[in-house]
Amino acid sequence: MLVALTDRTEVSAAYAQFVEGLNAGSSPMRKRVGWPSGTGEFEVFWRPSERLWSLFDPSRTSNRYWCCFGPDDPTNARILSISCEINFAFEGINRRVAGVFLRDEDGRIYVGHSGNVGGGRKGVGKTAFLSYYDSPVREPVDWPDGRTTEMLVIGMLGSDSFVNSVAAFVSEVASFKEDATHGRTRQLPSGVSDDHDSVLGAYFPESLLGSASFEQKTRKIEVRLAHGPVVHALREAVESSGLQAKKNSRIDLAAVTLGGELRTIFEVKTAIDWNSVYGAIGQLMYYGKTGVHVPRRLAAVLPAGGPTDLDARLKAIGLDVVRYAYADGRPVFSGLEEALGQQG
Repeated sequence: MLVALTDRTEVSAAYAQFVEGLNAGSSPMRKRVGWPSGTGEFEVFWRPSERLWSLFDPSRTSNRYWCCFGPDDPTNARILSISCEINFAFEGINRRVAGVFLRDEDGRIYVGHSGNVGGGRKGVGKTAFLSYYDSPVREPVDWPDGRTTEMLVIGMLGSDSFVNSVAAFVSEVASFKEDATHGRTRQLPSGVSDDHDSVLGAYFPESLLGSASFEQKTRKIEVRLAHGPVVHALREAVESSGLQAKKNSRIDLAAVTLGGELRTIFEVKTAIDWNSVYGAIGQLMYYGKTGVHVPRRLAAVLPAGGPTDLDARLKAIGLDVVRYAYADGRPVFSGLEEALGQQG
């Protein structure tokens, strides 16, 4: 079970790690930042690889750390609009503040969020966002006053995927607000219609796909939390190759040509154990061989490691293999050109 941190010293230490992890390797710049009730000039930190700018001002309010984010490149922007806030109460129980640091039974610290995304726009709110948000990890959280509430788990402090997890969450909030402003909705279907045969639509950023059990080892939690950021990075790599990235609620990612040809379906795994490998094989065969979407290629996306003959065995049954490893906290892919049919 996860517990909310409310002690001032513990929250302060977690906040310092949160800021350090997001600022490391970023480019600071002075920019004017706007919100519904005003504007101000602040130092923001831009991470171009993750498409994330951050603003931290612990002195702006009397009861919480003010943490603002957006996905837009601030370099040449006259004014930045805040897409998402992940604020934390200095101490005590304040569930009106959306962000909270969470601790599991092993002492690992996570960033949680209530899902209450504001912005003063029609159609923007917690209920609408949670209906829009693609299969987030939602877990019960115990509070010192005996209450238990459900929170979104964004990522684990100090993990390789942490920055990408935050970037994917911010991108999701930004997409939600943009769609809500223009009257577009993307409520996930329920029942049998929510399957691999549903329409492959424009890519939507997935932060945390799947559920996680915090009664299990923290290793498994981190594996689940890493999935969305890897898919997010794969999408950027596919689009950089000149193809469109599309997906639905079952298919992790599909590469489609500008002419509409379905080139490759990808299944992403964040562990190299046999359950993950067999799962990738089964899902790719089921999605790619039995449904309405018929790709030219099927590709398993796996982390580095595993048996030395694994890639050869997967290729022998007709699957391409894309491997990834982390460099500066970001997934870097190998074998992608071949999986996209662009090699040579």
